[in-house]
Amino acid sequence: MPTQPHPMPSRPHPTVRLAAALLLLLASGPGWSANSPAPAATIEVTGSGEVFAKPDMAEIQIGAVSEAETASAALAHNNEAMTRLQALMKARGLAPADVQTGEFSVTPNYRSDKGGPRRLVGYRVTHQLRVTVRKLAGLGGLLDAVVNVGANRISGIRFAVSDTAALLDRARRHAMADARHRAEVYAAGAGLRLGSVTHITERTSGGPRPMAMEAGALRAVPLAPGQVTLRSTVNVSFAATPRQ
Repeated sequence: MPTQPHPMPSRPHPTVRLAAALLLLLASGPGWSANSPAPAATIEVTGSGEVFAKPDMAEIQIGAVSEAETASAALAHNNEAMTRLQALMKARGLAPADVQTGEFSVTPNYRSDKGGPRRLVGYRVTHQLRVTVRKLAGLGGLLDAVVNVGANRISGIRFAVSDTAALLDRARRHAMADARHRAEVYAAGAGLRLGSVTHITERTSGGPRPMAMEAGALRAVPLAPGQVTLRSTVNVSFAATPRQ
């Protein structure tokens, strides 16, 4: 009978050999054992904190809007009002650094009658000052005085605190404590032990939204500073390991 060829022994696939070699290397490496602790988990939480303070200053935008048939006439009227306004600021004791031009523009005015083509009817000049008032007791009197000298645009009234550093630090501490508390709750629920902080990112904010009002309404509307809220929000990552 013809001799049957002996089957050749099968060789492991190269990928299988590589995987086996890696397993052998890991198993024989220093410090490795089946009882080694499981890899650390990560708990990511967001904490928030806020503090409240009585405002001691205000930031406002005060200016004049003038309209005339020609740009030069509108500019002349506006310059007169703004000259009186800046003189008032100086007389009231406001520092030059606390009075800054925030907007100045000259724009044409157009009109269209009954769907007809637009036609130029004049020009508008807008000039606004960004003013910081550091003595709130005199704010009401200042607003009344600026209207009397020709200001007809007051907007963006925002009450603030002059020194926010210490207040923000308090808000940050509250936010971090809140983040750690949340992480501890999640760790306990998941059967983990909370470890060290691995990452922190922060967001801070403070103060109410600016108010806007027409100059003529200021005498009828009393201003209420209320309180300023400063907030801190932190995203924190903690390492965590299984409880033994």
